[in-house]
Amino acid sequence: MIVLFLASSLAAATPLLRYDLETTDGEFIATGDVLQWSWGVVSNGPGAGFDGTHAWSTGLGRDYLNDSLDFLEIPVPDLSGVDRPMLSFKHFYEIAPGDAAWIEIDPGNGFALVTPLYGYPAASGFVGASSGWRTVVVDLSGYGATPRVRLAFQADLSTVADGWTIDQVVFHDGDAAAPRLSAVTELPDTEDLTGPYLVEVDAEDDTIVSEVTLRWSAGGVDGADTMSPVGGQVWRGEIPAQSPGTDVIYWVEASDGINESREPLVSGLGFRVYLPAPTGLTAPSGRLVGSTVPLAWTAPASTHPVLGYEVLRDGVMVAEAEVPAADAPILGGEEAFTVRAIYDAGAGDESEPVVIDGVVPSVTGLTPDSAWPGETVRLRLSGDYLLLAAGDVDAELGAGVRVASVDVRDVDTAYLAVTLDTDAAAGPRTLTLRSGSATVTLADAFSVLPDTDRPRLARAEPADLEQGDTGVMTITYVGELAATPTVSLGADIVVESVEVGADGTLQVRYAVATNAALGTRDVTVDDGVRLYSGVALEVSDNRAPSARTCGSPVAPAAALAGIALTAALGRRRRRVAAAPLRT
Repeated sequence: MIVLFLASSLAAATPLLRYDLETTDGEFIATGDVLQWSWGVVSNGPGAGFDGTHAWSTGLGRDYLNDSLDFLEIPVPDLSGVDRPMLSFKHFYEIAPGDAAWIEIDPGNGFALVTPLYGYPAASGFVGASSGWRTVVVDLSGYGATPRVRLAFQADLSTVADGWTIDQVVFHDGDAAAPRLSAVTELPDTEDLTGPYLVEVDAEDDTIVSEVTLRWSAGGVDGADTMSPVGGQVWRGEIPAQSPGTDVIYWVEASDGINESREPLVSGLGFRVYLPAPTGLTAPSGRLVGSTVPLAWTAPASTHPVLGYEVLRDGVMVAEAEVPAADAPILGGEEAFTVRAIYDAGAGDESEPVVIDGVVPSVTGLTPDSAWPGETVRLRLSGDYLLLAAGDVDAELGAGVRVASVDVRDVDTAYLAVTLDTDAAAGPRTLTLRSGSATVTLADAFSVLPDTDRPRLARAEPADLEQGDTGVMTITYVGELAATPTVSLGADIVVESVEVGADGTLQVRYAVATNAALGTRDVTVDDGVRLYSGVALEVSDNRAPSARTCGSPVAPAAALAGIALTAALGRRRRRVAAAPLRT
């Protein structure tokens, strides 16, 4: 009740004279040893005036001079009839050790030191640094109707600093002093998730402090708590519990029923509610070639249990781990990785980042990239940064497609011997390539084709051969050869040459061994990519009827040789004559 009565009984201060130091110097009077008080554009110290670019300062664009005593007199209006005259001004100062600034008043019998409301920071006056713009209020009551007021600044022979800058000078009638706030509790970062977080402040006023409020902003939500006096000038308030990962900004406001103040003057104090981040995140140095990067870190020390970890790449979670190590996928180029612990209470802070420069192995393609069920084909695999090593490469092409072998030619090239099951389903296949510790995939790298227009051998003419035969066979095929092929007619048949015709035929010159095995064998055409099959030929016996009859004498060796040659020539003549009759 007393606070409310006193607050309501107070009247707002009435400005008597305000000096606009932005457009004029106010006819302030500078005197002293070196006349270093000056008015103009402020570039030193605060870098500008309080409410513009101009102000009075002991060094507008430089530090003040040492070994001096200088004064700045402020013209005072006639205070006759003024109930409670007061002077207020904004000031910014940075004063070196051994130097000082203060206020003097001459009521008519000489200048003497006067103490402003709430006093000086030291016995010698304003010393050290103001840490921003501050308000000074001087009660002029009891100094008569025409007192003189001046600001004194003294420097010794040692170091110097920015100096003293003043702005927004006003004479008032009435209470112009807002409560002074000091010693605001600076809360540290905390793992405390239950709160509340206590804040205390010293608040004083030349009349009475009517209200003190603790205000904060956390996670985009603003809050306030009316602080309570707890003894002397100390007031206490609470900030409620916050979620982990929340940054809290807070400040204190006070009122004496007329004037209001805030501490800090701008922005606010801050602390973070957090769960600790892992430390010591490391990755291999130098350029990394692979699809993943091995990361390791040190578990955080916390009162909260750690359930696991999340690895983030450029802020996006890409891997999880139960222990302080993980292999994280990379995309290539410079990438920043961080890791955070997952606690029972939520996600913790992210660690300091580690940046890696990576190159991701890639498969650029398979040639050919398709085949038919039942075929055996040779595929050329090519890529970039594959680091293929003979004997350390494995490849898969999905159901129904078997990779029999991998022939590594260089670090980025290999040939795959591939057999398709006869019942392999038509459609695309994904290639999975494993080389060392790296795994590379390429979607739709290979296709199993439907049976329509399947490449195959249509027929071979002649298809009936005899032991010792020589000649030219015409093989008709359906499809398109990748290159001049090799032809296999089975064991004991030598293929002397192969010519590709323009009409889907091959002209194959052959010779059958005289002791070639009898029976059926398959014809195979290999164009380096695909094996063509589907036709067969028959090898039969070429033995002529015996030249001897029972009881006949044995013919001499020369006669037998002649008979054999004649028989062979006869066979060839018969075969040439019969050829036109084949259909």
